[in-house]
Amino acid sequence: MAPLILLLLTFLATTDARSDRAISVSPARLAELSEPLAIVRQVGTSGHRRVRNHLVEFLSRQPGWQVELDTFHAETPIGRQRFDNIIATLRLNDAQSGSSGHRRLVLAAHYDSKLLPGFVGATDSAVPCAVLLRAAETIGRAVARASRLSPPGPGIDILQLVFFDGEEAFKEWTRTDSLYGSRHLAQKWAQDGTAQQIEALVLLDLIGGRNPKFYYNPHPSSDERVIDTEMRMFIQLGATEAAILPDSDEPDSDYFQLMKIGSGTVQDDQLPFQEIGVPTVHLIPQPFPAVWHTPADTLEAIEWDQAADLANIVLFWTAQTIGL
Repeated sequence: MAPLILLLLTFLATTDARSDRAISVSPARLAELSEPLAIVRQVGTSGHRRVRNHLVEFLSRQPGWQVELDTFHAETPIGRQRFDNIIATLRLNDAQSGSSGHRRLVLAAHYDSKLLPGFVGATDSAVPCAVLLRAAETIGRAVARASRLSPPGPGIDILQLVFFDGEEAFKEWTRTDSLYGSRHLAQKWAQDGTAQQIEALVLLDLIGGRNPKFYYNPHPSSDERVIDTEMRMFIQLGATEAAILPDSDEPDSDYFQLMKIGSGTVQDDQLPFQEIGVPTVHLIPQPFPAVWHTPADTLEAIEWDQAADLANIVLFWTAQTIGL
């Protein structure tokens, strides 16, 4: 416990409690970014294509970001489908695309919706995607303004935003009917060496419910190096909460429950990366929001003030981690 507390205090000492307003989001702006995404967007539908195109166009307008599609086809219980992972890359300092030895930080969410009539999935995961869009529109500009980045710790020189396709099952959740995009990208990055460059993948899901609680959930197969990295990242997120949300002075009221372990690994887009040894931080509340996988998962059900709190924790922590 002592090393954990020491790490928390160290990160607090280097964290400015006044978050840079240029790298933050208001509840109103988060709602505005979420609105175009909170439509029926099941894989293969016009709504899915509309959201995909919106994400690509939005990201392409942000300074400094390079946007690419990881397109592939896969068999599903309803036939062969096309999937498009969307990857936005911001190179920090003098990182060159062809060189090796990079350290990457990846923020991720999925953009497809579950195959249910009328289901728009506001928490699952329109709002998480909106958090990533806010990262794109603020951090790129901040990096352009910064004359020099001096990242603490691992020395991150590439920031990536990944919007996974095909997270939801078409029929019943199984290892083969789920996580289509993340399984494909994890395999691709394991083969080309990108996975070995990832310092951590932070996955956001089910953001927007009332009074969410986040716990650290280590994967059973993770080694000591991976667990140490994941714990450090999770503790830093908790320290960021303490720094920018001074009212969270009661441990049980904190979003990030630093002294508790969650109920176990949740099967989500982080899983294929955990299985290849990539450190991951899974930001999914336990228990899930009451509206999970119901028609009530709409923008009207979102607790916007709390969703913006969480977004700002992630945004400010990301800025700190890359040295802004």
